[in-house]
Formats: sequence, C-alpha cells, structure tokens
Amino acid sequence: MTTTLSPQNASAQTRSTLVIIDPAVTEAQTLANGVIDGAIALILNPDQDGIQQITAAQRQHNATVLHIICHGEPGCLSLGNTQLDLNSLSHYTEALQLWFEPALDAAQAPQLLLYGCQVAAGGIGTSFLDALHRLTGANIAASTTPTGNPQQGGDWKLERAIGRVDAPLAFRSEVMEQYAGVLFPTLARFLHSTPNSNAASILDWNSFRLFL
Repeated sequence: MTTTLSPQNASAQTRSTLVIIDPAVTEAQTLANGVIDGAIALILNPDQDGIQQITAAQRQHNATVLHIICHGEPGCLSLGNTQLDLNSLSHYTEALQLWFEPALDAAQAPQLLLYGCQVAAGGIGTSFLDALHRLTGANIAASTTPTGNPQQGGDWKLERAIGRVDAPLAFRSEVMEQYAGVLFPTLARFLHSTPNSNAASILDWNSFRLFL
C-alpha cells in the first residue's frame, strides 16, 4: 500500500541514505519496497519538476548518500516532468548546490549514485558528471551501459566514478536479480520546462510517496 506522510512524520523517519525513484521506470513500487535496510525511498510525482522534488527531499532528510533511479541516456536524466542535462544544468544551479552540506574533507564527501542507462557514456556523459560534481560537491558513480535486467542487456554496475564511491547499491540483491526492466528512456521524451520558483510547491510533501 502507498503511504503519504506529512513533513512531520517524514522527519521522524530520517535516514542518511535516500533513494529517489522516477515513476516512469518499470516496477517503481517494487523497487521502492526493495531498498536496502536503513534507506528511505521516495517515488517522484510525474507531474512536477523532479529536481525541485529532490531538493525538497534533501532539505527534509539531509542524506549523505543519494541514489537516483530513472530513465537515462548519455548526459541526461529524466525526472518527474523534466530532464536534467547539460543544457538545463544552468537553470538548476542553485537547487543542485543545496543538495548536500559541504564536506569537511574529501573522505566525508557525499555520494551520488545515478542508475539511468548510459548516463555516463561518452564525452557528453563525462562532461555531465563533471558538471554535477562541481555543483553538488558529491563524489559520483554512474552507468555507461544499460542498467537493469541482464536478459535485456542490462546490469547493475556503475562503471564510471568521480571520487571515491563506496556506498552499497540501493536495492537488496534479490530485487535486482528479479527486476524485469531496463532504465532506457521512454518513447515519449519529457519536454524541458522552466523550473517553478514557487516555494510552496517545492515543499508540497503530498507530491511524494514514502516507503519504509
């Protein structure tokens, strides 16, 4: 059953690991129910800006390890009703800089794990990761190959990293073994839109579905 929590209830459940799942991925609820112990999973609202939703979640939970599961392609993540890519990064600079608290030293740097298919592939993927690293201050791991079911050409390896990323993968082993999909983009691509500056909408926790 899907449970919607108020900010007060969500705060009481705070963990250091946050798993963000875009609802467009195959079996999103199954993935949310299958996160590792101690992690909080949030499924995004498909009708709202995904970057703003993640920013609000990070304000609430202050996670030091952030996993993002969504459809991807080289240098691009599809999140909610928008895309994050090299063209849209400038629109989200302020939001991305708020995702993590500054680390006291490199050993304590936050970690950002991106599971979208081929997000880190090629020169555009490398440039995208470099830009995210500069904006968020996080060490980053991402996939250069399809992510998901091996029979569809996928795996759960995040082949490219910037800095040290030693956090475990977001899901229990049996969930990854049984997952039927891959995280390629859907045929209907999301159209990029200008971020909504309405603070009330950013903090609207009814847009989230929380799974423990």
